[in-house]
Amino acid sequence: MNKQDLRIGNTIEYHLIDDIGPSEEHVDEWIETNVDWQDLNHLSEDEEGFNEWHRPIPLSEEVLVRCGYTMIQESSAGKVWAFVVDGVFSSDLKIIQWKTTERAGKFYRGELELQGLHHLQNIQYALTGHELELKK
Repeated sequence: MNKQDLRIGNTIEYHLIDDIGPSEEHVDEWIETNVDWQDLNHLSEDEEGFNEWHRPIPLSEEVLVRCGYTMIQESSAGKVWAFVVDGVFSSDLKIIQWKTTERAGKFYRGELELQGLHHLQNIQYALTGHELELKK
């Protein structure tokens, strides 16, 4: 990821390695976290170091559902996912998940390939002015 990819509030993963508790239990896992100003500062000063400890959350059907997207169409070519705004599917917020061609398994908004949840969050914010949250 680079500093142009992220905004404060984007959800990414952080590599947590720690020895915790009285038993010094070893923890080594990737956890979801929201980007803050300190993350952006770290990224702008040391992109390589930041990327050793952080990674994008890949888009998947599960992630889309957790964000409030619903599959509205499925064909042999792929699936169409849409976001509901005030009970209405927004045509501006459609995501295509291709099954065929060189785009198979990838997620697109128009011609733009979405590289991860943070890209979808940025598009959603740019189009609606509202943050896209990842529900637990």
